[in-house]
Amino acid sequence: MSNSPLSSLLPADSVAEVRAREHVIRYRRAGSGTPVLVLVHPEVRATAAWSELVAALSDHFRVLIPEVPTSCAAPEWLTGFLEGLGASTVDVIADDPLWLPAVQLALSGEDQVARLVIVVSESDDDVSLTSALAAGPRSAAVPLLLVGRKVSTSELVQRVTEFLGAATAARPVEAG
Repeated sequence: MSNSPLSSLLPADSVAEVRAREHVIRYRRAGSGTPVLVLVHPEVRATAAWSELVAALSDHFRVLIPEVPTSCAAPEWLTGFLEGLGASTVDVIADDPLWLPAVQLALSGEDQVARLVIVVSESDDDVSLTSALAAGPRSAAVPLLLVGRKVSTSELVQRVTEFLGAATAARPVEAG
């Protein structure tokens, strides 16, 4: 399992898979609570900032990090993955180059995305992102947070966890 593109963020015992349509999608999972789907390129995933963000999120949420297939249409793949999980609504965090399918899913009108965080490269006014948002249906009301990749790790963690409501998403106390 250490050769897996997913091995950089979560331990090997966190691996699961979903069979959705004609795809078998491997993913890692951690935490419990509201599901947060993390779509990040393997090269970006290996950074300390993403490791710290995933650790902070897994304290409050059910973090899902799929191995994104390169040979299929991303919005359809994402829909199939969520259906395979049995998740009707998730929060999504996406980085380059995976933010566009996340935006398309959020704007699809399927109500599968509750909140969307996009970590953008140098420029927050990325032309493609602006175009994707402008082309979406006006009825889609998905809260959106844009975070520049160059922010400090602590600021990234703070902004994302606050936006996703980590303070209100604490794990339930188990009777014992």
